[in-house]
Amino acid sequence: MKKIFPLVLLFSFFLCSLDARAESPQTVPASQPVTTWHLIKKKELPNYRIEIWMKENAKLPLGIESSSAKIFNKEGKLLQEVKDLILEPDPKENVEGWSSDKILDLDGDGQEDLLLKGYSGGSHCCYQYHVFSLGKILKKMGTISLKDCGEKIEVKDLNGDKIPEIISCSADFTNFKQIPYSVSPFPPRVFSLKNGSYVQSDQEFPQVYEDDAALQKAQITKEGFDIAKVLQLTLDQLILGKEEQAWKDFDQYYKAANKEKVKAELQEKWSAFKMPSSESKMVLPSGGVRQ
Repeated sequence: MKKIFPLVLLFSFFLCSLDARAESPQTVPASQPVTTWHLIKKKELPNYRIEIWMKENAKLPLGIESSSAKIFNKEGKLLQEVKDLILEPDPKENVEGWSSDKILDLDGDGQEDLLLKGYSGGSHCCYQYHVFSLGKILKKMGTISLKDCGEKIEVKDLNGDKIPEIISCSADFTNFKQIPYSVSPFPPRVFSLKNGSYVQSDQEFPQVYEDDAALQKAQITKEGFDIAKVLQLTLDQLILGKEEQAWKDFDQYYKAANKEKVKAELQEKWSAFKMPSSESKMVLPSGGVRQ
């Protein structure tokens, strides 16, 4: 008995050491890179299991080399795999104002669906959302690329059909020569589900842009000149098809000395931008996978 007790203490100390190392990762010398896959999150649903794996690499800036999301059926068969630098499956982390008392049903079938947020890293870049229907047949409804706009999105039924739209912002009007990136405009962007796949549907929901234009104008009136707000107000009006009003607002509210140069550059960006039709598929869907 006396011999067993020290062994128990030694083993307990070893387990505590492992816990401490897990909580406080040690710096690994550059000559000893760590590239290990770890299961970091698992979600069990009635018919599916989602696992998020992460491959660490101590030589890289974030300490992460890659992430993988794996979707299994209830028998444990791998149906789909998605890879990105970082992947997050939890609606509470991805969806603005999401409450955990309701399921994330994106296609109206009464079943919980999967909205994977992917992040590729880099300066001002890049978020994409991988959207899956988790009904009787697993189906990918699209990959929505949002550039620098996807840290948070909103899921909201805008037209009362009980199938929510995905609302984010547009990063298509950044990188002006005349102004810093920090004051770039990010007007809204709307995606809706059509025939089982997500498409960009900005002009189908004018109220989104009317509300945002009213908000930008109210803030400018209250707080004074703000480059980003004036540019966003102008773009809201352009997206609504109110071109004359858009440039009237710009001329009225833009107060900086570089006004004409910024206006010319915004006009150039808008001319190069083509508003997609409601049938244009701005996301890449894939076929269904039977369990």
